[in-house]
Amino acid sequence: ALSLPAPIFAALAPSSFLLAHLTQPQSSTKKRKRPSVRPNGRLATESRVPVINTNSLAHANGSAVVRLGDTAVVAGIKGELLYAKDIPNPPPSSKRLREVGGSAPPLDEDDEAKSLAELGLLVPNVELSTGSHPAHLPGTAPTALAQTLAERLLETLQETRLVSLDQLEIWGSRSTMARDEEEMDVDASEEQRDDDGDETGKESIMAYWAIYIDILFISLDGNAFDAAWGAVMAALKNTTLPHAWWDEEREMILCDADLERSRSLTLRGLPVSVSFGIFDSTAEPRMTNSTAGADAAEANLGSGRWLLTDLDDSEETACKESISAVVDGASGALQLRKLQKVGGGVADLAVMEEVLKLAEQRWKEWKRIL
Repeated sequence: ALSLPAPIFAALAPSSFLLAHLTQPQSSTKKRKRPSVRPNGRLATESRVPVINTNSLAHANGSAVVRLGDTAVVAGIKGELLYAKDIPNPPPSSKRLREVGGSAPPLDEDDEAKSLAELGLLVPNVELSTGSHPAHLPGTAPTALAQTLAERLLETLQETRLVSLDQLEIWGSRSTMARDEEEMDVDASEEQRDDDGDETGKESIMAYWAIYIDILFISLDGNAFDAAWGAVMAALKNTTLPHAWWDEEREMILCDADLERSRSLTLRGLPVSVSFGIFDSTAEPRMTNSTAGADAAEANLGSGRWLLTDLDDSEETACKESISAVVDGASGALQLRKLQKVGGGVADLAVMEEVLKLAEQRWKEWKRIL
């Protein structure tokens, strides 16, 4: 019989190589079913332990390095000022006013999320460094993977409402409101002066903090989104913004260099992303003993399908179905914040129950580390 070394077998037929591991024959001396062991040595439902190092970048407002096995990613947070006068069509909530010494009326969460998205104050960017993955060539345009990850990160930030809008607002007051005489006719200018007089002594939003999130993959060995989201969470949790205020005389925003007066971002909850892959062997040629199928693990979904957690690069090639769940248990009860399934057919209720059970376990693990 033709015999191939394991590395060559894995490169030529990754699906058959994975199937050969998941359906290894069971020893007759064992009385219980043997758990499925993947080529990387992990059980089907076993994830890699995250390793996190925060405050890794000296010149960023917040940073973190996250490693999942051979997947390593760096996230850096940088806050920049965006003046309200430079926003052409600000959302209605950014035009709120409040009396000096008072407080602004609270925003509805839906309105706040909509305003935050319209203002574009959260800007993630993903880059794959040279040598991070064999498919990434230096000097080329951003890959589809990097653009897709950046879009998914932005959607997750908006849907989880992780950062509140009021933390990014910088308030101030003017003695007289600015007028644009070129855009007002004579009749409108008189009315505008009366309105300006009413605004004297009130505070309004003068600027916002725009949060730029740069994610750099040093090494990529599967499960890119979970690693990137974990790095973003860790970086945001240790992000500090300097104390900023509106200087009426200079007509500009000033920032205090004293680090003791800086403030940390307060995040809403602790959403964690947990990704899965469904390996379907029915579409692949069977290259193992035909009697080994009875020895499948507890992760076997039946009909030659397995649910695998935290896929590495070779397993992502073999699995045509993927499920990504963003869960948050900070309130005490597990909440499903976002769910995405790509490829394959319909995942039944039993599969989703197993996904949520494993996601809850994974959330507790991330919580301890974060």
